[in-house]
Amino acid sequence: MIERIDRRLKGWAAYFRGGTGDGYRRVDQWVRMRLRSVLRGRVGRKGIGHGRDHQRYPNVYCADHGLISLTALACGQRASPA
Repeated sequence: MIERIDRRLKGWAAYFRGGTGDGYRRVDQWVRMRLRSVLRGRVGRKGIGHGRDHQRYPNVYCADHGLISLTALACGQRASPA
């Protein structure tokens, strides 16, 4: 699932490159919240990912499983000499 999300995020970042800096951060937050919701549902809990889900599945957990960060991707693109 994370591979599909990454493909879409990369495409979204390429399409909206040069947009507002806050937009990438907000999309990153939303994607992680939705991913936590899916993980929460897989163990039988309902609702959106909130509360203790941030401790169960921190941002590092998402990154360790391959989820890209649009904010980090945008910073990397701006830093390139090309």
